[in-house]
Amino acid sequence: MGLFIFNKSLVSSKSAKDGSANVDLFAVPIESLANITSTSGIVSLYFKDGNSYAALAGGVDSIRGYEYAQVELTVSVGKEQQALTELGRLLTQTYGGQRSSIVVDVPAESIDILGVTGINSIKRFNDLTALTTVNTTINVLSDTNAALGTLDATVPDTVKLMSDALTYAKVGNQGQITGSAAAPSGIAYQDSIPAFNVSFVSGDSWHNFTSGNYNRTNPTYPASYAKLDYDATQALVRGTPATGTSASDAVSPTILESNNAFGNKFRYTDDAGNASSASVSSNLWAHVDWNNHGWSGATQYYVIDHLTGFGFTVKYEDDSGKVNLNTSNNTWAEWITYIDATHHGYTGWMPLDLGELTNAHGSRVQLDMVWADEFFEFDASVSGSTRGAFLTGESLDANNFYNLYDSGNADLVLDLPKATNSGFHSRLTNCFMKRKHY
Repeated sequence: MGLFIFNKSLVSSKSAKDGSANVDLFAVPIESLANITSTSGIVSLYFKDGNSYAALAGGVDSIRGYEYAQVELTVSVGKEQQALTELGRLLTQTYGGQRSSIVVDVPAESIDILGVTGINSIKRFNDLTALTTVNTTINVLSDTNAALGTLDATVPDTVKLMSDALTYAKVGNQGQITGSAAAPSGIAYQDSIPAFNVSFVSGDSWHNFTSGNYNRTNPTYPASYAKLDYDATQALVRGTPATGTSASDAVSPTILESNNAFGNKFRYTDDAGNASSASVSSNLWAHVDWNNHGWSGATQYYVIDHLTGFGFTVKYEDDSGKVNLNTSNNTWAEWITYIDATHHGYTGWMPLDLGELTNAHGSRVQLDMVWADEFFEFDASVSGSTRGAFLTGESLDANNFYNLYDSGNADLVLDLPKATNSGFHSRLTNCFMKRKHY
């Protein structure tokens, strides 16, 4: 068995022994050579199993990159490749079938490798105390892409965890992070945003958005994500189809893929978790007919959209008889002020915005969706009440707000005066509200 013998200086008791570049004499079997690298003026030799710390061979050090002892040889700049070629020749050379030793003895100036002028350093480790502390973030692939912990290089076989719900255990030479208490829970709801990014008065849609009233803090580990079931059929709503319909008739977008907070898949329920109690008859969409709902055990005229987590009023707000924007009643700004109060036992109300009204629940706003026709109840005392117009919290400018109006044909986004007005559209404008329920 041939040896690499490296003698850097006279052997001295003053030499640092471990985790240092001051080892004096180092001998290692030639077969332990693992790889060779070079930078300008330096050739580095790496020897596996060359450390005295027993666990280093294929153990913790392999995680941190300290498995190999290292000898750095000094070489004349430009002669690095020549030194490697000569070293390769020596590694294949034998005498009498035996591998000879390769010597770099600096004190005796006996150097077998041509081009090598000396020894820059000899590095080997006795323990882990000399290792540089390196904390490496562990990014665990999860729904939140959260960093769950960091490797702690100062303490062998440990991970610093960022949550009490996680544990770390060493399994053989590997570690694994496991969850101990963080069971998935809660629902992550879809976010929404107003259509227009301008505010003219406190409480309008953009003011509520910039004030954080649209923000939602979803659970860290959601049990489900609110999403429509685009393949939903009437069979998911009732066993007996409505008259003249089929169980396979589509009822999206009124059904969710996963259960809502009440344990059913209805997108819209009252705050007791019920779909509409309206008579089925030939009404395919009776489960979202809130004009004919009984409200037993639930807050009247309040419906939760379990896709977005918002709650909506589905009957026009009266405000002591001020039900529209005609000349004797509320202006737009007065309605915005009215909304920001306690209604139906709830607080946190906001005006509707065009983004909400062009969503699938817009009564008379998605006329091709027959079910939506009975979602909102408009003021029956206003001329033309079979049609509807919505007060919104969004503005064209300082004097006009956006009104979504159903003319009985196409849906129209109109700009109407914010002051009271006796015009046809103003007299049809009804006030509905929304709030963050979840």
